[in-house]
Amino acid sequence: MKQGGLLFAHLLALYHICLTQGFRDNTLFWCDGNNLRYINNTLDWLSGDTSLGHQTVTFGNTDLASASFLYRSNYLLFGEKGAGTIFLYKDKPSVVATYAHVGTSHGIGELAVDWFNFNVYWCDSVYSWIGLQALPRDPSRISFNDKQRIVVEKSLEKPYGIAVAPKHRFIFWTDHGSKPRIERATLQGGGRRPLIWTGLQRPMAITVDPQTNMLFWIDHARATLETCNFEGEGRLVILQRVGYSLTSVTVFQEHLVFTEANNRSINVVNKNSGVTSARQLVLPEVPVGVAVFSQSLQPFTQSDCDTRGCSHICIDEPSGATCLCQGGFTLQADQKTCTASTSTTLWKGIIYSNRTNICSIPVTTINSHPYVTADVTCFASGVNITFMQPDVRSSAIYYTSGKSVLKQIIGGTVSLVTTTTNEITGLVLDYTSNTVIWSEKRGGAIMALGTTANSSSRTLFGGLASPADLTLNSKDRTLYWISASVPARIMKGGVEGGAASELVGVDLRQPVRLTFDRHMNRLYWTEDGRVGTISADGSGKRAYPSDVLPTYTGVAVFKNYLLWAAIFDNEVKINVSVINSDNLEASTPFIVPGMTFVTDIVAYDIDDNPSVINLCDVDNGGCDQLCLPVQDTVECYCNFGYRLQSDQKTCRSNVVRKDFFLVLDETTMGIHQVVEADDTVHAVPVLKDNNPSVVTFDVRLGKVVWYDATRHIIKKANLDGTDENTVLSTETLIVKDMEIDPSTSNIFYTVSSPRGGGAVYVVTPDGATTRTLRTTTQIPGALTLYPRSGLLVWVEGTEIKMADMSGSGISTLSSSDLTNVSDLKIDPDGTTLYIADSGGDKIQSMNLQTRSLKELRETTQEFPVALAARGDNLYYITRSGRSIKVIDKTTGAERSPASNAAEFGHLIALYDYNDDTRLVNNRCLASNSDCSTLCLPTTSDRVCACADGTDLKDDRKTCDGATVCPTSMTNGALTQGCSPYPSRVCSYTCSDGYRSALPSRISCMASGQWNVSQELLCAEVTTQPSSSNTSAIIGGCVAAVAVVIIILAVIIYIRRRRIDNRRHPSLSAMCSTDPIITVTKPDEVYDEIGPSDETANRYISFRKISPDPQRKNFADGSEIPNPMYGTGNRLPVPMPRPASSFTPNTRRRMMNNESPVPDYDTPQSETASYLDLTNYQETGPTAPYLSSSH
Repeated sequence: MKQGGLLFAHLLALYHICLTQGFRDNTLFWCDGNNLRYINNTLDWLSGDTSLGHQTVTFGNTDLASASFLYRSNYLLFGEKGAGTIFLYKDKPSVVATYAHVGTSHGIGELAVDWFNFNVYWCDSVYSWIGLQALPRDPSRISFNDKQRIVVEKSLEKPYGIAVAPKHRFIFWTDHGSKPRIERATLQGGGRRPLIWTGLQRPMAITVDPQTNMLFWIDHARATLETCNFEGEGRLVILQRVGYSLTSVTVFQEHLVFTEANNRSINVVNKNSGVTSARQLVLPEVPVGVAVFSQSLQPFTQSDCDTRGCSHICIDEPSGATCLCQGGFTLQADQKTCTASTSTTLWKGIIYSNRTNICSIPVTTINSHPYVTADVTCFASGVNITFMQPDVRSSAIYYTSGKSVLKQIIGGTVSLVTTTTNEITGLVLDYTSNTVIWSEKRGGAIMALGTTANSSSRTLFGGLASPADLTLNSKDRTLYWISASVPARIMKGGVEGGAASELVGVDLRQPVRLTFDRHMNRLYWTEDGRVGTISADGSGKRAYPSDVLPTYTGVAVFKNYLLWAAIFDNEVKINVSVINSDNLEASTPFIVPGMTFVTDIVAYDIDDNPSVINLCDVDNGGCDQLCLPVQDTVECYCNFGYRLQSDQKTCRSNVVRKDFFLVLDETTMGIHQVVEADDTVHAVPVLKDNNPSVVTFDVRLGKVVWYDATRHIIKKANLDGTDENTVLSTETLIVKDMEIDPSTSNIFYTVSSPRGGGAVYVVTPDGATTRTLRTTTQIPGALTLYPRSGLLVWVEGTEIKMADMSGSGISTLSSSDLTNVSDLKIDPDGTTLYIADSGGDKIQSMNLQTRSLKELRETTQEFPVALAARGDNLYYITRSGRSIKVIDKTTGAERSPASNAAEFGHLIALYDYNDDTRLVNNRCLASNSDCSTLCLPTTSDRVCACADGTDLKDDRKTCDGATVCPTSMTNGALTQGCSPYPSRVCSYTCSDGYRSALPSRISCMASGQWNVSQELLCAEVTTQPSSSNTSAIIGGCVAAVAVVIIILAVIIYIRRRRIDNRRHPSLSAMCSTDPIITVTKPDEVYDEIGPSDETANRYISFRKISPDPQRKNFADGSEIPNPMYGTGNRLPVPMPRPASSFTPNTRRRMMNNESPVPDYDTPQSETASYLDLTNYQETGPTAPYLSSSH
């Protein structure tokens, strides 16, 4: 390459700078735009000397992106993204300014110098590679782009930060692509392995501390400064500044010096404690590329490379100095000398044909063309050269000339491959089968011929409509071609032939050329005035305007660049656009000197062989999540919260079913489960397209419930991610908070309206019924429930409101001294309300009896946003926090965090799994209290409710239009207390002469029909005919057995009554004047049965269990276990109730010692109001005790 005028102007500017400036040891320097700024007395500045200012050197028209240095040679190096260069200067003993590399992309990232071996590394996010170039011992003799090679490129997406540890012979880098990670490799790029791949969003700058062998990096999206050792262990977050833009970092002594874009500053933090220093330098421009020119950061001992004598590149390996060659060269037998692989050195370049010649230009021309003149190398000549295809395996080019296909060895001979009867209109090479494929427009065919000897041509597709240019998807072995008929189409078919199909036919102009990007899995084509693209599966079709030029002649892809050629006024322009995901950035054309006509262009990359398929590109290498190539195979890795299974490919989240927190991470839009016992974190694997902003949990149904802020829907799923479905759409309303009643699974939520104000709603768990509880002109926010006492508390503007869960009886709890209430929680004992005020930076508690407030935590610069209460602790997360913090809920004393995982980003929601029975409203828990739709607890009872605009019927339980399953059945009857509504389960009995033929419980479905036909439930009892003698014998036996049973029953009854009178004299006294029937006996206990496995409905029935002398029962007035919430919890025991209050059917069942059935049709003997908060066992509605008098 020859230096252009603009590049030379840069050199002059640098030369002048070097004459007038000098760097000392321990000089802090950084870049901003076209300025180099520095402080010579860094130690004095760090110690607090405020008199020191920075000095500035202004370059020409540059855009500096990064900086590094080589202390032992007094080199400063800069990455410049405007001109796409790496330049170097030194000022001792003489001044030298020069360019080391020209032609990087505008995506050049950080530079890192290997000070042992005189090499510089850099990252390029557009070329998706890590480059290496030897630095000269004598910079005056440097030739830019000399002695360079690519050390890592496979499976890289967007590498940016890089650091070197020469003593340990490692390079480290960050990749902020679709699978962000931090990786490590040897200095040659081998032994590659990921160090950190979970809990990253956009890792950028990275640096090495040579004193402690620790890595430090910045995650731009997480706004964190983090650390780990060289093995990826001991990860810690040193600093997190949510809302700030951290850009670069360097280490110096015990300090980390980092730059921040929002306030254009340089800041200092202690690398061990994370304590931020008061030292801050506010600048006029955004600083980047901070570094300290210090011998302490590049400790040096003699390197074997100093005397090895390598002709290109030297790297010090454990076995000694090793020589490497730049790309396109081969190491000779002396293991020192490098020579060109062919007479024409072609490594990474753009090849074009102009009818009579095939020529190449370096790929760096894509970015260096404004500043340097491209080196054009022509290596083949012919007649009417039209189409080309490279073969990097054999360093050859296949091309067409009229009706012939030829093969040109680069720098060697040319040979004829085949001759056809028709003119060739397209050419492609199938690397997998070593086959040349071409199209013949006039013959209407696509033909193929193997490249091995004695191969015969064959027809892949015949009878085509004017097939033109061809291209190949080598991954799934699919051919694409242009059908140049009218209307034009783009067709596709298998590389082995067979049926063809249309890929693009609508809104297609006359296409000219095709190419396929196998890395992005997209097809590109040129047509009149624009470039078109479509995914291989036919989705994502787009078109991008281009120059309106008369003739397009070729299109190619190199890395993340799309290039296409066009002819205009006897001048050829090669247009270049950066491929950014599925989009194209604006194109920049350049002109190749002497190029007046182009028939085709192709990309040539000796390191990118299409026949060598990257295993990670095929079905992600079989990996569930992260796939990385390792030599000839792949290794699979899992994201945060997942565990790699024994097959080494599958990732699973081992969620637990109880005793956990749920947190919502805004940076990853992920829901995670934190196990309370050991702080283990599991991911809740909901679908990736969710954007949750509110999360809660349904203890009764075992479902995680969240609000998707992007699509405005409430969704739910199992904890393992299965059975994900939508509950309801809120349309334009934005959900602010949600909480679920564990008694009914009804979802209570607040919303804000785009027109102002908002509302409080309740919706059934299936989303079928929504009821408005409150509308307000203020924006409602946080919400909490205490179902046992029927309490609903929410935020409305700056006020805290309280009402029944039915929405009635609204009152104001607090309206003063509140700024921005972000969360509310009622303690499980029902006596205390906890308030998180993020605006006021405080946590308060309120006594619900006296309504007095107490400050638990304030002005700590934490700004709490979410709360949870359990036991003696109050848990909370902060506005910029990534941990679950803990304080004593009474005193506010700080305790150890419940979770502090480094992988967490910005937590915004917290839910604590709470199966405490004190939260449950027993009345609504049992068969929805016979309400057809909504059972809403109140402070004194419960009410049945319907959707907005729907009334209750006279029974005050059933909503108009509610779905009801038939209540009468053939040859039987539903048991007393059955609620025949959808999702409910009922029992039934058969009439005399009939027996149950199917399960004894049936479910009411949403269709209004039972899950089993009623005609099939009860079958007629049939008797088998027998002889009269046999019948007589059987009858006699039965009669005898009956007499014995009756006698035994009388004896047992008398003895048990005597025992009962001795155990319960008061009860005996009662029976002497007003006898009752006792359901339980002294040696029998009845326990509550939980939910059926086949239905989500909760109902209560009873069963007899074995006697236990340590276990209390109904009769002694104590408590029984509630299996729904575990054996460690207790339900309150109700008081006795006379048998006259029971239905006749229930009395009959008690007389027959049958299992009683809950009966809520009769008046309650007791209720307790919300005001009784001193004893939680006496609050809320109570169930009747099963006893009667007769």
